[in-house]
Amino acid sequence: MTVLRDYQTEAINGVREVLFRQKKRSCVLQLPTGAGKTAIVSEITKRIIDNSRRAWFIVPRRELVKQSSESFTRWKIPHGKIDADNRESRAYKTHIISLQTLTRRLKNIKDLPDVVFIDECHVFYDAQERLFKELPYETKIIGLTATPERLDGRQLGELYDEIIYGASIPYLTKCGFLSPLRYFAPPTDGIQNLKFRSTGEVDQGELDKLLTDRAIYGRAVEYYEKLGKLSDGTYRLGVGFCAGVKAAQKQAAEFRDRGFIAEYVSGDMTDKKQRALIDGLAAGKIQVLCSADLLLYGWDSPKVSYGFLLRRTKSKALYFQIVGRILRPSAGKHDAIFVDHTATVDLHTDLRYPGIPPFYVDDVDWNFYGKKDKKQDKNSIGVRLCPYQSFLICTKPIRCAQCEKYEENTSEEEIIESVPLQERISEMVEQVIESAEKREYQDAIIICVKEAREADDDDAYDAAVKKLCDIAEKLKYRTIWIYWQLTQERYIVNNRALHSLARVKGYKPYWAKLEADRIRKQLEEMSA
Repeated sequence: MTVLRDYQTEAINGVREVLFRQKKRSCVLQLPTGAGKTAIVSEITKRIIDNSRRAWFIVPRRELVKQSSESFTRWKIPHGKIDADNRESRAYKTHIISLQTLTRRLKNIKDLPDVVFIDECHVFYDAQERLFKELPYETKIIGLTATPERLDGRQLGELYDEIIYGASIPYLTKCGFLSPLRYFAPPTDGIQNLKFRSTGEVDQGELDKLLTDRAIYGRAVEYYEKLGKLSDGTYRLGVGFCAGVKAAQKQAAEFRDRGFIAEYVSGDMTDKKQRALIDGLAAGKIQVLCSADLLLYGWDSPKVSYGFLLRRTKSKALYFQIVGRILRPSAGKHDAIFVDHTATVDLHTDLRYPGIPPFYVDDVDWNFYGKKDKKQDKNSIGVRLCPYQSFLICTKPIRCAQCEKYEENTSEEEIIESVPLQERISEMVEQVIESAEKREYQDAIIICVKEAREADDDDAYDAAVKKLCDIAEKLKYRTIWIYWQLTQERYIVNNRALHSLARVKGYKPYWAKLEADRIRKQLEEMSA
């Protein structure tokens, strides 16, 4: 069984409450990028397997099947794969499936699942809608996303019965699970005059002309020189999000002209070249990597601590995905800097907290139930992933011939004007975070529990229990808290843990028996 952080346990309890106690069919679990979604999925999946049930983990791109499989292997979850190269195997109760493959093979699947996870459930609405109709009603469906909202206004709340909000970005930051964010928004004259297309993006050519005329490509380098320089004279690893290949090439050239090692990466490149560039950034061989619609889904590089934006989008989901890429913590990484050169923050500021980037807001106003005040536009596409290129965000007004038919909508929305240059900071009320919630304690607890579970003899087990006792003493927790941290099966009395606690704490031998009787009685009452 997976050892979880407290907020991950709360998320699982929320799913159980909705699906099994309230007996609803489906729910969405919202968790910020970097919150540990894989740990939560692995824990739920292991419980499903232990109960001889079947599970599917559906990913929105076939390239993510391999990546998800590697994660499942690390978490020791036996599984099969269903994609272009693999078929259903009855040897496994869990399968990882690409959504495109599933929509073609669904009628041929022999063993349907009891529980389905749908990763990045805010994309591919139509395919999910079909899945909901064709799966048995008894199948439980769990959508997973950091951003439960669509630009086109189509309601996730119409597909899913309930949403469970996990820990917020500010909470995870305070606890040390995400890096503190510093957000800069330099003004760009004329940006407010650009018109949005139905894709939620401004025209690439018009934006490129504006950024060129205003010398923004050069200013992006100047900001990096100023904000990205570390105390030892080196520079932060940086990633830029650009509006198309031409812009990414141009920005990378600006960095190279100033003496930096910079490259661009795009979906037009081969998978091998994309991986070489991404790995080069992670290894520090490349200082800045300029992306043309890549590095948004399924990519994480904790060492990257500088990001900048040279595209303008009305999609809050895409915006959160972009900024979330640089927030993962890493050794020696004290914060993350993001520079918004297109005033995109103004498009997504919560009216309750004007001027504050939404990443500092605890209760983000996600539009899970769709637009209430505006007529929904069925033709607007929102965030789309290209089915044919790895991790490519597709913002084309007209879809490729292989994709479903799309009719362009030319309606436009008012653009909020930019604000003066400043570092955007949070003016929210400070959260009170208990010591036990912080990363240093959560990680220490997880390590101790793993050591106890892997102990071959009583001496090694007692040594792990002693470390947990020391943590409990610092946190002023009772002995029974240590017992429940050590207990993997919650409905069977853990006599090994009780006797070890008696030895470590110096209790009388009969303490373990009395405590076992008390816990057994409590479990019987709960069962009744």
